[in-house]
This record gives sequence, structure tokens and C-alpha cells, in this order.
Amino acid sequence: MRRITILFNVAKACIIFLSFAVVGALVLARVEGVGFQESLYKVILLMATVSAYEPVTTSFGKFFSLFVLAVGMGVIFYIAISMGRLIIESDIRNIVRGLYPVKRRLKNHYIVCGFGRFGRNVVETLLEEKQPCVVIEKDVTKVRAVPPKVEVIQGDALDEVTLKRARIDSAKGLIAALADDASDLYLLLTAKELNPNLILATRAYEHAAVSRLRAAGARIVVLPEVVGGKRLARLVLDYEKGLREKVE
Repeated sequence: MRRITILFNVAKACIIFLSFAVVGALVLARVEGVGFQESLYKVILLMATVSAYEPVTTSFGKFFSLFVLAVGMGVIFYIAISMGRLIIESDIRNIVRGLYPVKRRLKNHYIVCGFGRFGRNVVETLLEEKQPCVVIEKDVTKVRAVPPKVEVIQGDALDEVTLKRARIDSAKGLIAALADDASDLYLLLTAKELNPNLILATRAYEHAAVSRLRAAGARIVVLPEVVGGKRLARLVLDYEKGLREKVE
């Protein structure tokens, strides 16, 4: 809402700038006895503090030019300040996003730990299914990439304090998508201790880690290479079957 207000003020200032330029051009054209187009050109240059390419000749024209210059500087200065505030507030919003706990009313949500390629797809699917979720991500660059409609916490998912900020006590499930099996394993153990009723899910990097992740409490463990490979093979077979049916 604040950004909309700033943008509205900038638009209003631009309209005032253009309106004053037109009125000033009409006045200057009448006083100096020049054409409107030439007068408008002079006024816009004055308001932009560039000065006119040709000096005015009458005394009133000179005083009016000073007035136009002062107004132009004021309007441009206001526009510059408003745009600066908009840029700075946007940067600050990106920086501080994720530093606060999630909304107290949030419950029965999913916590997605890690917003890499895997975690991003998990979040997109949850959004498609209209399921509330919270993302925990340490990398500030990835935090900025999280969709605005998704709650995000910038921090270490292996830290109990961070998990509590994500309201793990009232969450429905947790999906571990960290950088390696060891981190996911520790995260599952910590999450299970904080909320034994959680639905825990993760992906495994190595086949050997599947049993350990299940022992740590994960009800769902996927191997992306296995799932992707089987899915690709199924698509190829379905495509080949479709071609056969067309021929027949």
C-alpha cells in the first residue's frame, strides 16, 4: 500500500509538471510574442534546470522564467526524492524480509527447508494446491526469489530457534530440501523432536541414505534421479505406444 501511495504521488507530480509546462508556455508565448511550440520548449528546458536555448526579452518574461525555474526544480526534486524512497524501501524490504517470525495465526502449514531448484518446485506445487507454507532459507539471494505470497524466514533450518520461528509446533508437515543428506538427516531428527506429529518428507542424494532418512522419521523419501528416470521412461513408452496406435 505504501508503494502504491508513493507511485501515485510521483504520477501526480509528473502531471503537475506537464500541466505547469503547458500553462507556462501559453503565458510565455503571450508575453514574448513567440509561437507555442518554441515557448513550450523554453519552459521545459527551464523547468528541467537546463535553461532556454534563447534568452527572454521582456522584464516580465525574465521574472516569469525565474518562477518557472524555481517551480521546475521543486517538482523535479520531489519526483527524485519519491523515486529514491521507492527504491530504498524496496531494497530494505528485500533485506529485512525473512527476519521476523511468521504470522501467529498460521497453522496446519508446511515448512519447506531450502529454496534451491528442488525446494522451489515443492513450493510451486504447494501454491498450486493452495496449501499454506513457510520457506526457511539461509541464502539472502534465494530469500528474495521466494514468491511474495509465501512466508519466508532467513536463517539456518538446522537451528531450533529458526524452526520455532516457522511455528513448527502448529505445522502439518516439513519437507527437507537442504544441500546434502547429512543436513537433511539432522533436520529430520530435530523436527521430529520439536513436533512428533509432523509429516516428514525429504529427497536423498545417495541410495545408501534412504534407510537412514526413514529411520530419522521421514515418511516419504524420494530419489530425484530414480523418479525422474522412471517418469522419463514412462513418457517415452507412452509416446511410442501412441505412435503405434496411429499407424494401426
